[in-house]
Amino acid sequence: MIRKTLSHRRIPALFVSALLTAVLSFSVTGYCEDADADANGTKETAAALKMKTTVTDSLSAQDDKDVFKFTVANNDYVMLRLTSTFSSASFKLDSESGKNLLTRYVYGTVAKPEEYKMIKRLEAGTYYLSVTKGGQEVGEYAIFATDTQPTSLKFSQDQVALEDVTGSKAELKAEVFPKDAIEPDLEWTSSDVFVARVDDGVVTSNGLGYTTVTATAKDFANLKAECIVTVRPRAVASVNVNANATKKKKLAVICSMGYSAAKMPDGYHYYIYDKKSKKYVLKGKCTKNSYTFKGLKEETGYKIRVCAYIKTPAGEVEGEPSAAKTLYTAPKQVKATKITGVTKGGKTTLKGYPARTFTLKWNKVKGATSYKVYGQESAGEKFKLMTTSKKPAAQLVAGIGYTYQVYVVPVRTKRGVSTDGKKSPRFTVDMRE
Repeated sequence: MIRKTLSHRRIPALFVSALLTAVLSFSVTGYCEDADADANGTKETAAALKMKTTVTDSLSAQDDKDVFKFTVANNDYVMLRLTSTFSSASFKLDSESGKNLLTRYVYGTVAKPEEYKMIKRLEAGTYYLSVTKGGQEVGEYAIFATDTQPTSLKFSQDQVALEDVTGSKAELKAEVFPKDAIEPDLEWTSSDVFVARVDDGVVTSNGLGYTTVTATAKDFANLKAECIVTVRPRAVASVNVNANATKKKKLAVICSMGYSAAKMPDGYHYYIYDKKSKKYVLKGKCTKNSYTFKGLKEETGYKIRVCAYIKTPAGEVEGEPSAAKTLYTAPKQVKATKITGVTKGGKTTLKGYPARTFTLKWNKVKGATSYKVYGQESAGEKFKLMTTSKKPAAQLVAGIGYTYQVYVVPVRTKRGVSTDGKKSPRFTVDMRE
């Protein structure tokens, strides 16, 4: 029997392929039974099982049982990790009096070893661990035991960010200290399952916000680790100009998340690209999905980006920025026009009263793309928008027997944003016969 001691904590994921050719590479601590000594193994010939040392050995038809012995100094927890590469390995843990404390069949293969971990509180005393095979199969097994009690439990990271999309996941791994201590089973909880749930360390996003994921050690209730999991807002879907609120030196934008959610972001960060620094610079933030940039140049394009954010204990966490979009401030204001006259047309009715059509004409204004005509039906009333025209003329209808005040406003529209020009002088339309 070949014997050596390994100091590794875990066996490899796959045992050496030499098992297939019966050229075995294995290691043991102490003495294990073979056909010349005792084919079954006994307590009297049990090998000493050292704590925090991995033991590997093989079993065959001639050597179908090995027995190990270890001592527990105090009433405390002990962890055994049992691994098998064959399908009929039976592990039994007995007290010195012969009371069976554990019987476990570990079914594995050379290609896929199976591992079983046991954590049990044992009284001070001597214990025997036997491993027995059945059938004619040849294979390896491994045993790792430790009685070092864990003192702390930590995550490798204390913050994790997930995306607000279906199936966004992250895996949290908790580390036990000291390194050679018992690795307790963990109970996982999330303080807000509507934000993210956790299943055996795998965190899955459920909705926008943040939650605290906690891993608590079973049998060691004082040991726990916490991680803040943030589900970030998704990227803002679109950024567009609010033409009604955009002025010559003001740019009003509206952004959309592109979806309806029970919980929306806490706010939005608004960025403009700075040509000097070649970076997007934060210009403002707002709890609403609309914002007005001020102090800009008129009739000028600006590259805009918007990020939604949520508030967390660690501060504001942004989602992905929107795609960059160039938006323009309103165009320059054009000069006023002058109404040149009225040409009366035929008679008609207006709201059941006698009326007449007429054509109002005015001078064309350079840069204007359309015109608005406002009229006052009687003295003291507000001027109302009567019609719009792309040409410097418009056909209107007015009641017979009255005079009306009108004026024209030229409009310049560029890239979907408009600026009213200056008003023309008022002009009197006389509809008296």
